[in-house]
Amino acid sequence: MTLVLGVSFALVGAGVVLVYSLMQSAWDSAALSPERPGSSSSTPYTEEDEEEPDEEPEFDTDGTADVTITKCTRDSLIDWPHAELEVVNGTGSTAAYVAYVSFVDRDGELVSEGLAVAEDVAPGEKAKMTAQGTG
Repeated sequence: MTLVLGVSFALVGAGVVLVYSLMQSAWDSAALSPERPGSSSSTPYTEEDEEEPDEEPEFDTDGTADVTITKCTRDSLIDWPHAELEVVNGTGSTAAYVAYVSFVDRDGELVSEGLAVAEDVAPGEKAKMTAQGTG
């Protein structure tokens, strides 16, 4: 019985050592040849592979001319402020819009804030956005 247990432990130990060495060699080979994330190529990634963009993207931080609030109410279910917006892309290229909405009471005091997003809006196209306030 002791002999069987000894041989069993030896076989299990050898299996653990084998798996460990295989994992270590796989880890080492991955560390030696880094690739660009998402790439299926087997060539190593270098900084020279980075391409500089031809031009910087334009950011219009005051795109208020493109965005209109079409409706502002309180949500009927949770009674929080809710705004519906429409954006018309006035640029010459596809654009993404992020609108920050401040909800104020009749006295002009800030009640809540909301965020609305529209992505991939083609030039001249309209998109609808919703900003949900909290509280």
